[in-house]
Amino acid sequence: MELTSTRKMNGERAGHMMRLLLSLVLTVSFLQSDNTHAVDESSVDASFSHQQPIIGGRGLGWEWFVGVMDANESDPFYAQFCAGSLIAPQWVLSAAHCLVDEDSNDVEVLFGTTVLAPGFGQRAEVEEIVVHEGFVDLDSEVGVVFDNDIALIKLSEPLEGVEPVELAAPNFSIDEVAQGALATAMGWGSTFYDSDSDSSGDYPRELRVVTLPIRSALECEQSLGADELTTNMLCVGLEEGGVDTCDGDSGGPLAMANEAGDGELQVGIVSWGIGCGVPGLYGVYTRVSQYSDWISQRICDSENTPSVPELAVTIAGQQFQLQLSNDTDGVEYRLYYALSSDLSQIYSASLGEESSLTLDFPQGISAKFMVQSNLGNCRGGFSAVTDLEIAAPI
Repeated sequence: MELTSTRKMNGERAGHMMRLLLSLVLTVSFLQSDNTHAVDESSVDASFSHQQPIIGGRGLGWEWFVGVMDANESDPFYAQFCAGSLIAPQWVLSAAHCLVDEDSNDVEVLFGTTVLAPGFGQRAEVEEIVVHEGFVDLDSEVGVVFDNDIALIKLSEPLEGVEPVELAAPNFSIDEVAQGALATAMGWGSTFYDSDSDSSGDYPRELRVVTLPIRSALECEQSLGADELTTNMLCVGLEEGGVDTCDGDSGGPLAMANEAGDGELQVGIVSWGIGCGVPGLYGVYTRVSQYSDWISQRICDSENTPSVPELAVTIAGQQFQLQLSNDTDGVEYRLYYALSSDLSQIYSASLGEESSLTLDFPQGISAKFMVQSNLGNCRGGFSAVTDLEIAAPI
């Protein structure tokens, strides 16, 4: 039969009629698979625990993960229809297809729980929904294919005591990550998928998490076809299938260890796919790094946007010394550099809060540098571009 990329929640949930969802919704599916892929499958864990929803031993906390709820339904199990992540005290990141037809008065955010049951967690009211102005269904031959599938939810009041998740910075390239690097997805949706009938079911009350390898752009194209993909998307999954995201948790985060190794970095948003866990067909996520400026412009104001860093450069022999200054406490920096004059390939690296850096370069190198400041997920401006020339030996 023909598989479709539509994962719209429909029918009954445990015998109770759910409201009709006009958005495609996805969640974490824990179907058993024969782990024979080239990736080290011993590191792919499909277990879960609401006491410690951690996969891969990276210390993933769940506090910033939230459920997107129908405000008119009191029972969280029936109210939850999508997911999201807290990226600032008053802002949640989710998928556009979850919210494009929703009114802010009809949506709430559930936080502080891994269990969908009365008495667990708290609900926050929503002040505003911001859907990306370029959101579109590309009307592909395979079914629903969403582009610019990203949206923001502004809460009526800031959430206190919850640390927002760090977002991937501009120019964060998945292809620069080690091949087969693992990322974590989580959700409350379907744990069963039947490819013959293209149907799903068995929704858990307890949050489930799964780690899966991130795929390169080439692998993604080979799986789903270049015509179905844009640079705003990334793929995750096992070649043999069996473990995937599925109906019930669109808008949820895809996260991996950050560069400092002391927390999580959200790199994706659950978006669309062809079936669930179908061999050879990876799940598709919105690539968060493509929207760093779009997000910052909407969630940040002058008080929490750091100023443009001042960059002083000293070259001594083969040593390149950077000295940064900024007038805002807690500011972190990211270095951007290109090792060619045409800027065809730009790399980046986090400097954390370090305001000085010394680098050794080989002789005969030509490079360009600039630095961006950030305060949380609020991005400041870029410093002026600095040229570096270290002459080759005569």
